[in-house]
Amino acid sequence: MRRSKPAHQPGPRIAAAVSDEQRAAAARAIRLGPFYLDWRADRQRYCICWYDAGARTRRRKLTHVGAGPGADPPIAAQEALAAHFAAHARPAQAQEPAEASVSAILSSYLTEHCAGLRYADKDALAVAHFTEFLTAERRLGRLPDQVTVRDINGKLVDRFIEAMRARGNVGETINRKLATIRAALNWAMRSEIVTAAPYIKAVPEALCSGPRDLEWSPEQVAAILEAAWAMPERQHVHLFAITSLSTHARTDAILECDLTEQLKVIGERRLISWLVPGDRLTRKRRSTVPVAPSLWPWLDGRTGKLIMYRALLAEKRWADKNVPEYFERPTFDIGKALSAAIVAAGKAHPSLRLVRPVLDHDCNQALRRFTRRDPATGRVPDPEPLWEPAGGTPNTFRHTCHTYLQTMGVPQAQIDLAAGHIAAEKGSGRNYTHLRPEYLREFVEAVESYWSTMDSLTRVHRRTQGGPKIIMLPPRPARAGNASA
Repeated sequence: MRRSKPAHQPGPRIAAAVSDEQRAAAARAIRLGPFYLDWRADRQRYCICWYDAGARTRRRKLTHVGAGPGADPPIAAQEALAAHFAAHARPAQAQEPAEASVSAILSSYLTEHCAGLRYADKDALAVAHFTEFLTAERRLGRLPDQVTVRDINGKLVDRFIEAMRARGNVGETINRKLATIRAALNWAMRSEIVTAAPYIKAVPEALCSGPRDLEWSPEQVAAILEAAWAMPERQHVHLFAITSLSTHARTDAILECDLTEQLKVIGERRLISWLVPGDRLTRKRRSTVPVAPSLWPWLDGRTGKLIMYRALLAEKRWADKNVPEYFERPTFDIGKALSAAIVAAGKAHPSLRLVRPVLDHDCNQALRRFTRRDPATGRVPDPEPLWEPAGGTPNTFRHTCHTYLQTMGVPQAQIDLAAGHIAAEKGSGRNYTHLRPEYLREFVEAVESYWSTMDSLTRVHRRTQGGPKIIMLPPRPARAGNASA
């Protein structure tokens, strides 16, 4: 993934020196079965080591990967270890569950099956969490040193669910991790690595949060848009929200969108194809949607990645002190930035009930305490109460759009088509439906109606060729009996 460079790139930070002993110690902690990493000080390279019982000696293979910025081995060295492990761990014929190593199967699954997938990092994270859990179980004496497929049973899955819940994961998140482990074992059986795969149950519905049917009112959306636009490092949330509310697109589709390849201008028609070129449609379809007039000024002239994180550089690093300079990079997750924008909006407009207090162990509101002095006043600021979003995720914008379209009487077929719930048409004509003049006409009209309604609350969603015209909402006084919570 190539990151765009800012106009003025600050010089590299000088990191503290890392000794060869520190690199070696960090490398040896990374193991896959009998194989582990080591640091060769004489070659200044990482190598893969293992004990050859037949020759009664230690073997090692050079990876040609040099040192990284810290003591931990670079990702390239860890990938080389995983590839070496997968190549030597695959048995010549299918093994019985009591003989097949779970670590070997998971490693082979990541290197052979997941390497070319778009979301391979999510599978790798799930495998890493499951591997950490198995390590903890071995330390407690509940599992043998060599965990086999036969050891994966219902009681072990129950303990894994409890361990993940203790780390703050909700039921849906744990289910996705279990789906990765289930897929890896089933893949191993289909690939004739193991003769049978165990049944891995899902998280009980009682432990899941259920459907998230939260939607935001126009007043809440206006406050969130203003809070997102107020800080450069949150303006990618602002663009995401406007895009989601204007297109009804899936969150992942917006975060992955590359305008150079996916924004099409055909005559007077402007279209966004949310399907990444080269990808195939899956059950979660991605449609081609017209660009609404209110959205087009935000996209006109843009190229490359749609959602980019942008932060203001320190003024001392500007080449021209009169022209602010920024650091930009692609981003595929806006969860934390959106939460910060919701908190800022909730604090500015308490009556909207966007936030709730963060409670300590005594059920009192927690406080943020400061240690540094304020340069303007010369004193340490007083503690301030901590707040958290009362609800809402990036997908809430999509749900808000869906609800508004329903209330405006947009034909259900158009809503489903824009949302990617159904195919456009049957037969070869489905590839050309978006070229029709009437394509999603009522959908676009309803989107424009939504933004016209928003004009009475704020203008932060409007943009001209000269830039955005922003009229900030004055703080709304809390109604009697409505405390911000």
